[in-house]
This record gives sequence, structure tokens and C-alpha cells, in this order.
Amino acid sequence: MISLRSETHVIYWRSETHMISLRSETHMISLRSETHMIYWRSETHVISPRSETHMIYWRSETHVIYWRSETHVISPRSETHVISPRSETHVIYWRSETHVISPRSETHMISWRSETHVISPRSETHVISSRSETHVISPRSETHVISRGVRLM
Repeated sequence: MISLRSETHVIYWRSETHMISLRSETHMISLRSETHMIYWRSETHVISPRSETHMIYWRSETHVIYWRSETHVISPRSETHVISPRSETHVIYWRSETHVISPRSETHMISWRSETHVISPRSETHVISSRSETHVISPRSETHVISRGVRLM
């Protein structure tokens, strides 16, 4: 379901659930039992791909990351975080409000203020542009273009 005026986007694809709520500023992405949860204004990030847990607390400026039984603790003040454990890259720009998470060749790009969301898991492309209110979803070379005031169920 894509509701443009309510600015809530829910995509179900191959039992994979993508939920993006712009007003509530909450992002939930579930890809084949790989869960990515981002709470924006609460500034708490929990990313758990394949039972690998990443916990980030921004207000306390403490970052605890559990990655393949490896523990990483980062407490910076620059508010720019680049984490690359075992060639798996997690890039988070906090104040610029841009998130790039790329675990195991699955790319999730969220650009908040520009309101452009690109989710591309396993060569399946989902492009959502909220300001232009144009949605392009092309899984398996099938293209869907949705413009202003249209819902897709």
C-alpha cells in the first residue's frame, strides 16, 4: 500500500515488508528475516541483520555494535559515523540526515530532508520520491509509476 497524501509507504514484496512513515519519522525494513529499525527523533537505532545486532544510542553518544560476536563501542561527537566490519559497510550521517546501509550487497539508502528513498534488496529496485509524489517500483523488470493522489493496494 502506498498512500501519498498520508505520506505512509508500505511495500510487501516476496514476503518482505518495507514500511516508511515520513510524518512519524519511523523506518522499519524487514528483508527475509533481516530487520532494520530506525527511530529518527528518538535517536535510537537498532539494526539486526541475520541475528547480528547493532545498537546505537545517539543522545548518550555511545555506540554499541555486536557484529559476528565482535563488539565495537564508538563514542564520537562529530556525528558522522562510518562502520565497516568485514567489508560490510554502514554509513550514517546524522545531522545531514542521510543513511546508507549496505549489508551483504543489499543497499538501503534513505535521504530524509530530500524525501527520496531508494531501497534495492537483491537487485530489486524500489524508488520513492515523496516531494514529486512519484513512485517507481520495478521488481523483475516490471515498472510501476504512481503519481499524485494515487494509491496502490
